[in-house]
Amino acid sequence: MKHLIAAVIAAASLTAASLGLAGAATAASTGGHSAADTIHQLEANGYEVITTTVSGTGPQHCSVVSVRPGQTMMGKSKEIHGVQTPTLLHKTMYVDLRC
Repeated sequence: MKHLIAAVIAAASLTAASLGLAGAATAASTGGHSAADTIHQLEANGYEVITTTVSGTGPQHCSVVSVRPGQTMMGKSKEIHGVQTPTLLHKTMYVDLRC
């Protein structure tokens, strides 16, 4: 039983990581969108966004250099159809800005 739970948790983690990478690829190809639009789009998709800027101005004057997936936080498992499934707490994306 412990092996089944470990396998389910591992599969859920890999799935969440794959979704995070897909979101990063989508966000990185923002061609023409402002940095603020990119950040709002990621937040609307459920990501916690952490930005890094070269200067102190706000995102409205910056361009996106890169979007990288961060850590996905999983919570306690809950039982769904007899299988223990971890609960997603939040997903993190790092957005690097050049101002």
